[in-house]
Amino acid sequence: MYTKCNKGRRQATTRYLSKKLADNPDVYYTDVARNPDRQAHVAVVVGSEGTAISAATVRSTDNRCRAEIAIALAATSSKKHTITVITDSQQACRHYLSGRISLHALTLLQHARTLPTIRIVLTTGHGFLPGNGVGIPNGGRRHTSNRLRQPLS
Repeated sequence: MYTKCNKGRRQATTRYLSKKLADNPDVYYTDVARNPDRQAHVAVVVGSEGTAISAATVRSTDNRCRAEIAIALAATSSKKHTITVITDSQQACRHYLSGRISLHALTLLQHARTLPTIRIVLTTGHGFLPGNGVGIPNGGRRHTSNRLRQPLS
């Protein structure tokens, strides 16, 4: 959705998803942001309560690849049978749907012992959906990235 022309539509989508997903412990929000201290990005998975579930340093230059890695992190971090993953990357959603995800995301998924059934939901970027963007506030990027030991790619 184009951000400037569809503001009302984006807000309506955000309100609907907020009602539908509120207080659901099986919902995971994903986000990716540039780490200003390194030449890398940080992929973060946040639970519905706003707590950080998982994070990884991603050195890929491809935006789609980084979003796919964040979705794979959510899937591999969950012990639940079925989860809902919220992302703002339309391209990553399309690639998961068609089975054409990046090698890095595929590698993460292949190394998991078991994977939950995953439902991926696309939300509007910067739509202020509760939980979306919580994992990477201004200072959180630095805090999260400093705790990571090994780069993913």
